[in-house]
Amino acid sequence: MPSPRTVRWDNNELKLNGALTSIDIFEFSKGLDVIVEKRGYRDVILDFSRSYPVRESFMVPAISLVRDYRRKGVTFELLLPNAASGKNIFHNANWAHLIDDLEHASSTFEGESHLPASAYTTPEEQTSAVDRVMSMILKAVPLNRKQLLALEWSVSEISDNVLNHSQSPMGGVIQASTITVDDRQMVEFVVADTGIGIQQSLGESKDIRALERAIQEGVTRDPTTNQGNGLYGTFRVATLSNGLFELHSGHASLIARGAHDVRPSRRPWALFPGTVIVCRIACDDEKLIENALMFKGKVHQPGFDYIEKRYEAEKADEFVFRMVQECQSFSSREAGIGARILIENLLRAEPLYPLVVDFEDIGIVSSSFADEVFGRLFVALGPMAFMSRINFRHVDSSVRAVLDRAISQRMSHAISERS
Repeated sequence: MPSPRTVRWDNNELKLNGALTSIDIFEFSKGLDVIVEKRGYRDVILDFSRSYPVRESFMVPAISLVRDYRRKGVTFELLLPNAASGKNIFHNANWAHLIDDLEHASSTFEGESHLPASAYTTPEEQTSAVDRVMSMILKAVPLNRKQLLALEWSVSEISDNVLNHSQSPMGGVIQASTITVDDRQMVEFVVADTGIGIQQSLGESKDIRALERAIQEGVTRDPTTNQGNGLYGTFRVATLSNGLFELHSGHASLIARGAHDVRPSRRPWALFPGTVIVCRIACDDEKLIENALMFKGKVHQPGFDYIEKRYEAEKADEFVFRMVQECQSFSSREAGIGARILIENLLRAEPLYPLVVDFEDIGIVSSSFADEVFGRLFVALGPMAFMSRINFRHVDSSVRAVLDRAISQRMSHAISERS
């Protein structure tokens, strides 16, 4: 049981202290139940002033709970962490807005490795959320297309399960980030809802048994309409990459660290009314999709993907990279890192496709930005490959001069180093 000092309640105030992770969501849920359902308060104070660090694995399900109580007429006052960094995270991650949108504006944070939390209730909103996750991944992690397909499939399946199975009137909440754990790049996403939960969804009599069955191949309550492989496939993608997979629902939890360390547990003193999934996938296994997405003895090949939808030209076998859509700034080296990684991922996705870089509506780029993106690409690809695969379109003459200079200087530097 979590330390009683982590989550405490006094009258209508829920006080949260220290570090908060996914396991603490059960005590948080219990505290809200006591304050609202047992004591009858309709106004709740959430005091995070002494909490730090607060993880996405706690906040995403916590926000789901708060949104459901708000639907029932409960109001919430949010006290932000005293620590400046903690306070910034609540704003940048969109947590403050999703808890109390009257007092806190929506996040405008545009980090390359962290995506603010978002709520979704419709298929269109869910698709948009998945697209934002994939956009972040493409700008942060070097991957081949099959790896990207496995990641996109997992995020899409888990977030779509909320709409298809949870029966949650408030839909779901999702957040994603790229992190480094033990020198390994990982993609982590958290999805939560306050629907009927795994046990009721599968019609099981025991909650732990429901969670254990949920990660088995082909388990679904209605096999005529669902394949039952979303949780199973995502569990395999996470665990076979030696990542992390967590499933919390009702009174039960299942936590897997790698394929051979799966630990179910039960918390009879508290209940999470819905489902929480925490998935951390390592990005260093190029054979991940062949190993993980194996259903009925056959490798599953996901179809139409984000890269095809966003970047592939309609009438030609080429990718189009529109600078004005992909880059928030053109003024620094840091701003160019995400653009370069994304371009490298596109070049890797289809080795025979040329890439059109469209500079329409771009009037100025800095020398450091041009060097980080195109100077480095020129050296990495080599002159012949660069000129045969990358084509510039709608380039202002002043921008062209900056690009040419960055490439020329990189080439000269590479030659001098070899000599």
